[in-house]
Amino acid sequence: MYYWLLMPYRINRIREMINAKDKLGTEDFKEILCDFHSRLADRYTDELIKIISTANDLSANGQKALSLLNSWDRTPIAESTATTIFEEFYAAFIKNSLSDELGEDLFKELSSVIIHNKFEYLWRDSSSSWIDYVNTQHFETFDEIVLLSFKETVEWLEKNVDKDPANWKWGNIHQLNLKHFLGSVKILNKIFGFNKGTFSVDGSFHTVNPMAYSFHNPDSVVYGTSQRHVFNMANLTESYVAIPTGTSGIPASKYYCNQIEMFLNNDFRKRSLA
Repeated sequence: MYYWLLMPYRINRIREMINAKDKLGTEDFKEILCDFHSRLADRYTDELIKIISTANDLSANGQKALSLLNSWDRTPIAESTATTIFEEFYAAFIKNSLSDELGEDLFKELSSVIIHNKFEYLWRDSSSSWIDYVNTQHFETFDEIVLLSFKETVEWLEKNVDKDPANWKWGNIHQLNLKHFLGSVKILNKIFGFNKGTFSVDGSFHTVNPMAYSFHNPDSVVYGTSQRHVFNMANLTESYVAIPTGTSGIPASKYYCNQIEMFLNNDFRKRSLA
């Protein structure tokens, strides 16, 4: 359980999938657990595209980025370039909206959950005083900050990922490392292989199958599903499990982290509880 109020995009997607059928079976619940479609992206992408489309001074890569957003299915997967654009824009927009009022040091102290709630608030109230840059005489509008953030996103990706938008794949940025607490000791990790990774992964903080990152360190996945279970109470022989770190904590064991590939591929291992 969490102690912060989270936006309802994940639970709304779960409800949508549950209500799609009169009866649900084992395969349906496996699909729900592994779902990556983003209702948050559905909520904001069309409006974002509409604002960006008003600009007449986009760079060549800016125009390509807009085209990628237009054709995006709003499903954050590792191979998607539009996902990267959306996620990096999200970060740029909230920084441009809040950091001038708070200052860089205080802004860095904000938790990701507060930031996500603030993003929602600002898009509902585009006249908020948070939007304006306090250190300029001009009063910046919501659309101006959106366009500025989009252009900065493109420039950041050109500088830090690649000049070619075709290489702005989400998996090049969004990565998972499974870290053992003893793996922080380099010599021990080298000898025993405690840590596993790096893996390019699908998803984000707003998908049913969460692969969430810290807002201030978006390169690393910091939390998500620790394991997946589907129990068929009518027939316990038809139950399924996926535990990425395996069922042994001993690195020498063949069961140590032996389900990582299966987990990342959204597969399951059959488990009989009868």
